[in-house]
Amino acid sequence: MGGGIRQTGWLTVCGIVALQKENIDFLRQDHRNAFHLAQSLVGVPGLKVDMKQVQTNFVLMDISGLSGQFFLEKLREQGVLATLAGSDLMCLVTSRVVNSGDIDYAVGIIDTICQEHRESTFD
Repeated sequence: MGGGIRQTGWLTVCGIVALQKENIDFLRQDHRNAFHLAQSLVGVPGLKVDMKQVQTNFVLMDISGLSGQFFLEKLREQGVLATLAGSDLMCLVTSRVVNSGDIDYAVGIIDTICQEHRESTFD
């Protein structure tokens, strides 16, 4: 047997767990939370979010004009995790451990970072 065939049991278990009813319900909530996150980010000056692309628990945020690495570091300092999906594109993901309060907190942090950037640009 090749090394990869041993892994099929683990993959099968992951699929079985993922398809259990309570996990499907969690996934629906994750999608609702992502939509809430995206709607909230639309109101942040300097960011762009294409609401038509919010179909799952992933939210892509255009941060053109901001340093992606700087933005990530500022988020991480406040306990908000994200990834870069390109030089001007940031990806935020909701999951079962993220609630509405967490989303509001993250949006507040993102808004503050953008506001500080705007203020430093005009100084």
